[in-house]
Amino acid sequence: MNVIPLLLPHLQRVLLLLAFCSIGMSMAQDTDGDRMDDSYETSNGLSVGIDDRYGDADGDGFPNLAEFLKNTDADDDTDVPTADFVVGPSQTYTTISSAISALTADDQIIVVKPGTYAETLSNTSRKVFIISESVDPNETILAPTSGNAINATKDLYVRGITMESSGPYGYGLNLTGTGNYGVVQCILNGHFYGIYSKPSGSSSHNYIDLIGTVMKDGGSTGIYAQWYKCTVRLIHSTISGYYSYAIYSNTFSGHSCSYTFTNSIAYNDGKQGEVLQNFLQKR
Repeated sequence: MNVIPLLLPHLQRVLLLLAFCSIGMSMAQDTDGDRMDDSYETSNGLSVGIDDRYGDADGDGFPNLAEFLKNTDADDDTDVPTADFVVGPSQTYTTISSAISALTADDQIIVVKPGTYAETLSNTSRKVFIISESVDPNETILAPTSGNAINATKDLYVRGITMESSGPYGYGLNLTGTGNYGVVQCILNGHFYGIYSKPSGSSSHNYIDLIGTVMKDGGSTGIYAQWYKCTVRLIHSTISGYYSYAIYSNTFSGHSCSYTFTNSIAYNDGKQGEVLQNFLQKR
């Protein structure tokens, strides 16, 4: 008995299904790993081949990645994502921490109205965007009374906020998980470490973008990268006035930190006057 004619309809269905799967995979291709489909980047004037998730192509205050995830146009400043939470004195959420605690999914957007917020932010369960409504860091101030300004182990984007130090040993951002972090149009003022990166394990890797950000006048070091891999891109940013170093890398053998400067300055006029120190530990 010739079974081929009987199998042909089933074979045709399988081939059709594979074709649809192939098309879907092609449409969802993300060449540069920035979580945005190549097709979206091409149609919105973004760069395929460059991780530009935390750029803002249309200048509307929302990063390209948020626009992609919220299905808005990254090249149209009139088409903006809707905030999932709004924080302010007269809002349902009066503190940024209360909005973070209310997150129900990754990649939600918290918009913060101008004011001074005396709190430490801890982002350990969800990827999140935290954006000042005014985008002017002089109008939205995070001023913790103790500890660090922000502790994060998950992807975090923060824009348009001044982070003040709680005292001589407070950090600006304490990044101890593994993830992608965007610090955009912020001021980090007076911290012991402006940014402290210590990935959670030997396979972990922190990626940090500083865009239009100023880090200044701290007790020790601007960026302190410890133990495991860290990649930092500074774009139109400045690090200055720290007591010891502008940048200090202290990594285990087999791990390294890399820094890319684009129209940026790391200038240390502090007591020790060191700009960059790389220290390799053996174990």
